[in-house]
Formats: sequence, C-alpha cells, structure tokens
Amino acid sequence: MPELPDDVYLAIFKYLNLGDIPSIRTVNKKFLQLTQAGSLWRQLLRGCIIEEGLPIPGIRDVQLDRLQGQEIEGLVRRALELRANWTSPFPVAREAVNFKGSPSGRIIFLRFLKRPGRLWLLSLCVHGDPTARLYTLECWDLAGPTPTPPCIARKTFTQLVSIAENRDWTPEAGIGDVAIQGPSYVITVYSIRASPANPELGFLPVATFPERREYIHLFSGTKMLTILGNSEKVHIWDTRSPSACLELLRPRREHQQTTTLPNFAATFDGRFITVVWPTTCNVYEVPTAQLNINPTSLVLEPIQEFVWPWRVDNVDIVVMSQAPSQLFDRDGLWRPRTINILIRFGSGYPWPINLLHQFELLPNTRYRGDAISIERPYRFPPTSRRTIASPVRLFAKTDMAVGPYGTAIWIDSHTEDQFGPAEQAQRLASRVTRPTALDWENEEQFDDIDEQEEISNEIASTLDASIVLWNEGDSWLKLAIDEEEGKIALGRLDGTITLLSFT
Repeated sequence: MPELPDDVYLAIFKYLNLGDIPSIRTVNKKFLQLTQAGSLWRQLLRGCIIEEGLPIPGIRDVQLDRLQGQEIEGLVRRALELRANWTSPFPVAREAVNFKGSPSGRIIFLRFLKRPGRLWLLSLCVHGDPTARLYTLECWDLAGPTPTPPCIARKTFTQLVSIAENRDWTPEAGIGDVAIQGPSYVITVYSIRASPANPELGFLPVATFPERREYIHLFSGTKMLTILGNSEKVHIWDTRSPSACLELLRPRREHQQTTTLPNFAATFDGRFITVVWPTTCNVYEVPTAQLNINPTSLVLEPIQEFVWPWRVDNVDIVVMSQAPSQLFDRDGLWRPRTINILIRFGSGYPWPINLLHQFELLPNTRYRGDAISIERPYRFPPTSRRTIASPVRLFAKTDMAVGPYGTAIWIDSHTEDQFGPAEQAQRLASRVTRPTALDWENEEQFDDIDEQEEISNEIASTLDASIVLWNEGDSWLKLAIDEEEGKIALGRLDGTITLLSFT
C-alpha cells in the first residue's frame, strides 16, 4: 500500500474511537508515532471530552497548546476513567481521608472552592456551650503533597448569622472568597491567603458593608443576593456600589403561605438570575447598569414563572457546564446555559416526600441575546428529567447537591439493603444525568413540548442510583461535590470531614 502524508493519516485517526488507538499503534512504528502526536490528542480531547461535556480532572489552569501528546492523552484517559467510575453502580473511592479541625463540633457548612492554581475546601463548625456558641471557619488545601490536607486559614466568630462562598470568583470580578454576616449583623468579605504555619492569619478582611444588615443567600463575583430580615424583601446589589439595590418581587402566593424566611435557591447566568422559591420557579432579568449607578431601590418582576405542584422542602440549583461552541452564536452574542435543579418536595407533614425530582431549565433556541429580542431566554416549564426514590426517616439528617456536569448526590435513609431494618443509618447515593443536547440552528426542536407539562409520573426506584457509601449511624450532616476533580466531602456531627477522591 502506498504511503500517505502524515497529515492525511492524522485526519483519518481523529475519526477513530479512543478504544481503537491501541490497536492502531501495533501496526508499525510510524503509526505509533502518529498516534502520540499532540495535534491528534488535542482534537480527540475537544471532540470526545470537552464537546461531550465531560469533566477533566487536572485540567484547571493548564494551557493545552503547551502540552505534549502524551500529556494530553493522560488527560483524556483520566477523564474517561473518572466518568466510568463516577457513573458505575458502585463508584470506588481511590482514596478516603478523615481529618478534623481544632474544635470538635458539628459541621454546618461545607463547600469546595476553585481558584487559579488552588483547590480548597471550606468548612464551618459550631461548637462550645449552648449558651455561648462559637463558630470556626476553616479552609483546607486539597492540592498539597500529603494525603491529609493542611488547614491554611482559620477564624472563629462569637456570632455568625449567615455565610456564602463566592461561586463565580475571577481575578477581575471577585473581591473576596467568602462573605460572613457576623457580630452586629455586619457583612464582611474575606479573601483567603494560604498560611499553613499560622492559619489564624489566613482570612483577610477586604470589604465591610455595615449598611446592609441582611441575611446573605448568594455571593457571585461582585454581586450578592440578600434577605432583609422577616420583611420578605430579597435584594440584589453589587459590592462595588452597595447603596444601590434591586428588589426581586416574590410570588404573591409566597406572602400568603409563610411569614418566615423562605427556603429557596438561586443562581446567576449572565444578566439573568433564576430563583426556585418554595412554590414557583422564576427568572428575572437584572439590569446591571442599575446596580452600579442608581442609588434607589427598584423592584424587578419575573419575566418567566412556573408554579410547582407541591411546596418545595429542599432544593439545589446550578448552571450546567457548557461546551465552548455552545456559549455564543454566530454573531458573537451570549447564549443562556442549561440550569440543573434538584428538588425534594414537602408533604404537608413533618417529613418530606420520599422522592427526588431532577429538572432542567433549557435555553430557548429562538432567543437572541440582543436588545431587540422578544423571545424569553428559557423554555418553560422546567423539563422533568428523572424521579428518584429516596426515603428519609422522620427527623433523619439529610443533605443534597447538584453539579454542573449533571450529577445529583444526596444523603438519605435507604439502608435496608445493607443493614436490614434499622432505626438509624445513612446512604450516600448519586445519579448522573446527561444534559439535553441542544441544536441552536433548529429553532423548532422544542415546538412539540407541552407548556403545561406536569411532573413526570414515571415509577421511581431506589435502584436507579449509584451507591457511593454507607454509614451505620446518623453522623453525616453536610456534603459537597467537585465533579471536575472527582471529589466528595462529608461533614459529620463530631467535626470530622471525610474526603473521597475518585481519580
């Protein structure tokens, strides 16, 4: 057979399945060298991993153009190995580490923080005498050389009202890493400066907002979403101009049913904020210019709304990770991204419904991000993707989270398969749902969707989940997830944190 130019072979190889590469390498030395080329593996990484929306462990802060072929091949294989393990019926943790901060107490807050060149875990522990509570905030360095992560920042508060990590930190827009509402209800923003030798110096105050004595719910870039006491007023404001704010108009039915602070979840995506209230799902358009220059408070009405059939008991919401080719249209205009919602509805009794519902809020493919677009940014109602049986005992401890790559993870009480009938025990389970593929060139792809669609009536099963871990007691309180690096953290009653690594 006559020889072909190398670029022709490479053009052919990029259409192969990744599983075919080892066989191709055994043909001859030329094919072995060609299948190690950086240009080939860059194409395979983009086509088989990035465009498919799969997380890639170890890619944070990596410049692909500077990597050799074997290094990129290692990224591809780690991504595929993580996905296979993560989505298996029984994911296997490659490493499990238990560690505890200086005080012993309950973990009441747990979050992963991603920063350039850093992977941190933020934990908050409550301890001390019931009449004199203390709250200790700690930051753990997960990228260190030792299996047990060192504490690089620590601060203790005598009063802590609310806390929120910065979910959208960037060097340009992020003013700090975590916002704390502490003594006298004053909001203070702290930056983390790693100080393993003296962790008490690790949290540096960078901004204080004494005029905004409101409960912090969401901290994203320079924007905050806060609640003004029991007045039911929810505000969005910018830390660069705290005197200006926008009030989100809550659904009227919310005012009729409760006088306490609502249990809700919210997320920013571009100039839109999506809020899952206890009775509705609403989208608001935020005029960013008003946040920067207008000293008065304006009221924002929702531009889209869906009424849930039952009252929400617990909820988490996240903007889905999107392939780079999906972020902008041909004219360079921004496109909204799919939003992943995980809900456990209430039952009207002291216990919630023993079901989890996973929804997608899909972008409207007719929407164009210009000022003259008359289309709404999302397709309503939210699309019901999955219903999962997840029993919870009366007064049992439970938590849940949803990730940007489609993972739903939760703590529940379905332990009979492992321990038999028991008064206390916990299961850590997960389910990965691939995001709905969108064809932005086909504006009619969702025309057959019933806009009055109800919640899915599919039969739910406890077997429709991956079993991550069991616990014979009821000590798990909080969980956190980092899909990209394949890590799960669990906070316990005694202040112990369990870190599971699946790569």
